[in-house]
Amino acid sequence: MRREEFEMSDIDTDVLRNFLSKRYQTLGDILTLNPEEGSNVMTSVQKLVRFGLLQRDWELEHKLKEDVIYAITREGKELIAKELEKLQSTIINNHQIGLSFGGFSRAT
Repeated sequence: MRREEFEMSDIDTDVLRNFLSKRYQTLGDILTLNPEEGSNVMTSVQKLVRFGLLQRDWELEHKLKEDVIYAITREGKELIAKELEKLQSTIINNHQIGLSFGGFSRAT
């Protein structure tokens, strides 16, 4: 398929968002710990690669989830900008929540 044929419906963004909202560090972690969900995540990531929206020269299973987001190409970012913002927001929010529960941040 060519890039012009890409539509957001081709990517299961809910699956990607679920992956990023959990405590998995890499795609390999989710494949090991939850093979069914991991398979769905990898399918979505592979579609991004196929459409040229994610850099191909990565061993994606071993990359940190944040690195996967930053690997999305310029064309990919333009096409999925809204979804990318949601994904980045998920990471930032989870980091802040983790700090709050970890005792590093306390509301007064």
